Amino acid sequence: MLFNSLNPFHVASVRQAGVAAQTLGIKLQALDIRTSEDLDGAFATVRQERPDALFILADRVFLHNRQRIIDFAAEQRLPSVNAYEELVEAGGLLSYGPSYEDMHRRAAGYVDKIQEARKIGSFKNLGKRAVRSLLCCKKVRCERGCGPQGYQAGRQYPKEGLRGA
Repeated sequence: MLFNSLNPFHVASVRQAGVAAQTLGIKLQALDIRTSEDLDGAFATVRQERPDALFILADRVFLHNRQRIIDFAAEQRLPSVNAYEELVEAGGLLSYGPSYEDMHRRAAGYVDKIQEARKIGSFKNLGKRAVRSLLCCKKVRCERGCGPQGYQAGRQYPKEGLRGA
């Protein structure tokens, strides 16, 4: 298991994976990789220990070094389970994480809806989350003195729509 101990999520994940491995009678070896330079040491350990597979958590170090990690896994004939779809595209076995491309596309869609609603002055069709996010953004901008003139901090806007906000 490749993890980064600087990531609090990873620390918890390693703990949980250890409990699961113990329950299943599987040996888990967690290799702490904080920087790209730590990969060589981890690879040497993998060569020596000969695990059955690689489980790779989500971290920028692993994403940025995906081809190097996947090439190593292929060289060692190790299947890899990856957090990022990009590691599968580089040759890994499977991904358990979200598609960041789809998430970015969806976020862009919301930004487009908010911009369009701002143009026509109605926020009726945005949905509760988008309106709440918009209000938070407007409140922060207003408190900094750069928000829209029509927004009043603390005012309760009707749920059916925000006109002239």
